[in-house]
Amino acid sequence: MRHRAALLLLALLCPVGCGDDGGSSDGWAFGDIFPPQPDYTTSGTCSTAGGCAGCCMGTTCMAGTDRQACGYGGVPCQTCQPSETCQMGFCTAPPCSASTCAAGCCDSAGKCQSGTTDQSCGTGGATCEACASDKVCSSNACTDKGPAMYKVTLESAKVTGSSWIVCGFAELSECDLYVTLKVGKAQATSSIKVDTNSPTWNEYMLTATGTDLTSSFEVEVRDDDPVGSVQIGSCTGSITSADLTAGTYVHDCGDAKQVTWKLESI
Repeated sequence: MRHRAALLLLALLCPVGCGDDGGSSDGWAFGDIFPPQPDYTTSGTCSTAGGCAGCCMGTTCMAGTDRQACGYGGVPCQTCQPSETCQMGFCTAPPCSASTCAAGCCDSAGKCQSGTTDQSCGTGGATCEACASDKVCSSNACTDKGPAMYKVTLESAKVTGSSWIVCGFAELSECDLYVTLKVGKAQATSSIKVDTNSPTWNEYMLTATGTDLTSSFEVEVRDDDPVGSVQIGSCTGSITSADLTAGTYVHDCGDAKQVTWKLESI
């Protein structure tokens, strides 16, 4: 009896012409009362149109609330970072604080930074500090800069003039050149380049402060003669701050021309 009553009620609600698709000629639809349920296990294209309210992992619709599958609206699922959680379909980092950013600092946007750069320096979840021009971020703190240090590399030189003749008469060949450099209290001597008047070394010599380089740069170029070395040139260079910035210094030293040095800031 109850089944008959239910069928009668359905017949009254759905007049003749109401088809399986829930539509009718007067615009009324069965789905207006009973809307279709989304298909959360779509085997075709996973998307909002396919009824996925979460995110798509391949063709499978996921809830979109898990850190390993986060998203909403049928977009591809994303994996959140270890420090993030999935909140309302978005990978969200917890607020920057001492507990969440103990090794770094918090920037103006509330994000945790490493705290090791001059622009964002700090630790313990404190507000990041931009170091002043005379300071550098060291061990997560802005500290005074020490003296600028430079690696000095001997690159090349050329021998001309009477020294070329001396090398030729002494050894019936070209020069066997080596260079000695003294900067402040540091001193170094290069290797010998045999039988060439245009030697190329590309050889590290010493490390010195910028102050020492601009105040003391003594160079001696010699030919390694079997009966005693011959001086090709001896001079004191005049390195400027512009040379340090350019990272190179070229000068003449007696008959040794275009003696070229690389000045590398460290």
